[in-house]
Amino acid sequence: MLSLLANIATIIGLFASLAAWCSASKAKKAAIDARKAVRLGDAAEKLNSLGVRATELLALVEGDDAAAAVLRGRDLTSDLVRARLRWERFISPESKTALAEAVAQVQGISLQIATKGIPDTPQGKQRLLTFCHSVNQSLNAESAKMLAEIESREEL
Repeated sequence: MLSLLANIATIIGLFASLAAWCSASKAKKAAIDARKAVRLGDAAEKLNSLGVRATELLALVEGDDAAAAVLRGRDLTSDLVRARLRWERFISPESKTALAEAVAQVQGISLQIATKGIPDTPQGKQRLLTFCHSVNQSLNAESAKMLAEIESREEL
């Protein structure tokens, strides 16, 4: 009789262990998904922050503040490179290309302002501002894409 009870207890323990293992597997997957969502959110927030910096660069160029624009351009270039390398696993190939182009554009803007100043001619200034607007739009578009991806995952 005791032997039968021991066998039943063993079988019940086996089922309890299987149930705990299944629950642990589900919890692990949920934790991995949550961590990925947080990282994706951090990446989107960083790109949004870079978009704000690009807007500041644009305002400095519009206001003919060459010294501050050079500094902002240098900071923005460094931050773009760092963000692109850190968050590349969350970024599509098209987005990687867009960010690489943004880096090149910001470097060009910063170099031009550092060596030649802000152009005096309307055409030169318009060309420079066009580059600034392009960088701003690229960064804001990438941030919006990432936020849309996060929101679509949350809806599932």
